[in-house]
Amino acid sequence: MRKSMAALTVVAALAASCGYERMAPAFGRANKEAFALQQPAQAKPPPPPSMSLDTQEAEVIGEAYVKSLSGKTKADPEPLLYVAPPQRQGAAPALQPSVPKS
Repeated sequence: MRKSMAALTVVAALAASCGYERMAPAFGRANKEAFALQQPAQAKPPPPPSMSLDTQEAEVIGEAYVKSLSGKTKADPEPLLYVAPPQRQGAAPALQPSVPKS
């Protein structure tokens, strides 16, 4: 019991004497100066983007817009010609064995 009371007293004394108000003003000055030298430089914000177009960009965008309105091609597409397979005369082809006869 005495050991635990002594340990508790020592811990309480250390906690009371280690506050920032009890430390010297120069405490940790060397560490603060060393850490201050290690800080990275403050980054400058990037300049705002330029939203203006030059004449070449405006021309390219205008031509693309006109092409999109006029369609993909100017020529008329060729008509598709579908050819049906020739009809066979005579009996119908034999059914496969997996097809039931109706």
